[in-house]
Amino acid sequence: MYETVVSALQKQAMLNDLPGITADCAKRVTAKDRKQIEAAGEAGTGSFFSTHPSDDKRIKAAKKHKAEGLFQLEVPARNLFKNFDAVCTGVSADFYRNQLGVMVDPSKLLRVEEVESALGSHA
Repeated sequence: MYETVVSALQKQAMLNDLPGITADCAKRVTAKDRKQIEAAGEAGTGSFFSTHPSDDKRIKAAKKHKAEGLFQLEVPARNLFKNFDAVCTGVSADFYRNQLGVMVDPSKLLRVEEVESALGSHA
């Protein structure tokens, strides 16, 4: 999957489901790598310009006060939206605009399957 994303970007093809691609990649993370990622997140201290405490500080404060979460739901995000695919396309277009400075018409974004087919890849 990673190779497909990189190849698409190199060919200036914009994908329509970056959240789905991220979820797919997350499934492939090994237990060892997941621990390293979590440790890096726990070490986060924020910066001088941070407007909120780090996740680690928030979690510690919640535990200290024995505060339970106000909202807990263990279902896929797809179940929370009527048209989840359109939401993913919008988020992807926003990412390209806000992070890469590329204005893109959401209707021009490509499905991963289209890119894989064009590249002759099944990553």
